[in-house]
Amino acid sequence: MIYDREYFNRAPKKSAREFFGNMGAVKFLILANIAFFLLDLIIRNFTGSDVLARYFALSLANLSDGKVWTLFTYSLLHEGFLHIGVNCLVLYFAGSALELKVGAARTLFIYAASVLGGAVIFLLSDLIGHESLLIGASGGAIGLLSAFLMMSKNEVMTFIIFVFPVRIRAWTMLKFMSAFEFFGFIFFELAPFSRGGIGFSAHLGGIAAGCLCAVLMSENRSEFFKISNFKFPKKRSMGMASDYKFKVDISSEENLRAEVDRILDKVNRYGFYSLTDEEKEILSEANKRM
Repeated sequence: MIYDREYFNRAPKKSAREFFGNMGAVKFLILANIAFFLLDLIIRNFTGSDVLARYFALSLANLSDGKVWTLFTYSLLHEGFLHIGVNCLVLYFAGSALELKVGAARTLFIYAASVLGGAVIFLLSDLIGHESLLIGASGGAIGLLSAFLMMSKNEVMTFIIFVFPVRIRAWTMLKFMSAFEFFGFIFFELAPFSRGGIGFSAHLGGIAAGCLCAVLMSENRSEFFKISNFKFPKKRSMGMASDYKFKVDISSEENLRAEVDRILDKVNRYGFYSLTDEEKEILSEANKRM
């Protein structure tokens, strides 16, 4: 009953439209960043030209020249493998968790808002500091992480801080992360002796935009900052598995088969980790009956 399904025997063939249609927001963002990074790498190595940086990186000069698209496209450029690797890791872990909570469309919106927020704060810091060039998806990635932490503020999670795993509440982690970025912004980006490097201002803009989106997407905004009363939006494409409690009548063979089909479709789309304990028990029961 279970193992006669197509994807248990062989990988189903999918058209390009089906593949990209089912990709999800986070995978799309990661793929776009990698594709643009490889394109930039090829152009630099074979022609020695920095044409992508000149037309897509963010700076006061580019913006004054009318290149308004750089407010978003700077996030597609990266300095090297470590730069894009770290950003893609944050995108994958934080973005995937957020997408399960709010859905693909809202995840893309939060990412775009965070990229724009990072650009605005960076440009403002350039006006009072020294002019520089901004590239990288850090603002968008940290915006997704901030939105997820804001929506999960009551939960205790395990974070890797300076290589060490630490269990702290999400709200505490958000405050620690914001303080760290603010410290870097003041002492390493605005300081007269600063020579560029990490865009702390863009990170702060991403954090602010991500948190603002989390507030705007909450149903009860007046109660949002009362930590014990915070609730996730009811309208979302897929919540965390632990959010759902339900019982299914699987006494009949027909009901059991239908429920197993639904569970396996969920595994195929979101992964085994998205299953509730109840759904895992149903799969176990189905195996026993076989």
